[in-house]
Amino acid sequence: MAALPWTSDSLRLRERVTFCHLALGAPWPDWSIDGLLATIDSWLTDYLMSATSQGDIDQLNLATLLRASLPWPEGADLDNIAPAVFRLPNGRDSEISYLDDNGEPRPTVRVRVQDVFGLDTHPAVAHMPITFELLSPADRPIQVTSDLPGFWRGSWSDVRKDLAGRYPKHRWPEHPHEATPGRLGNDDA
Repeated sequence: MAALPWTSDSLRLRERVTFCHLALGAPWPDWSIDGLLATIDSWLTDYLMSATSQGDIDQLNLATLLRASLPWPEGADLDNIAPAVFRLPNGRDSEISYLDDNGEPRPTVRVRVQDVFGLDTHPAVAHMPITFELLSPADRPIQVTSDLPGFWRGSWSDVRKDLAGRYPKHRWPEHPHEATPGRLGNDDA
């Protein structure tokens, strides 16, 4: 498996399908290294038959090969079930990590807190809440939450005071769930 041309796209696809396998079960395949090795004949062997060198192997598009091996019709809906990115209220996309450091399913988005202003319902993927790792304007962690509305109505007040002192040129609204996303400015929407 180490000799295969794993790209960031193919590794992220593996992570998303592994999340579906762990969180939803069948028919999502096991794409751990052991799972891929056990099923190598169904997704890779035919493409290796004509390979005569490592250069031929390096030309394989693993993301395409793996995606083609997903079960129908679930595989066609992967981008809806476990999207690669989360669309923020400001229109930007933020990459979703689907597994924690122990390989357990935990969809997570690292984002500056100001980019989720205006979000008053907590998003989920595959019925699992997204964990937000909220960052300061300097990209330092300020809060980890799986309950954004609870954060806004709870400890946000204290966090807001601290951030306003450290980053006075930035917006720190009292009611961020009602505010428009944005980083700079002094309005208190």
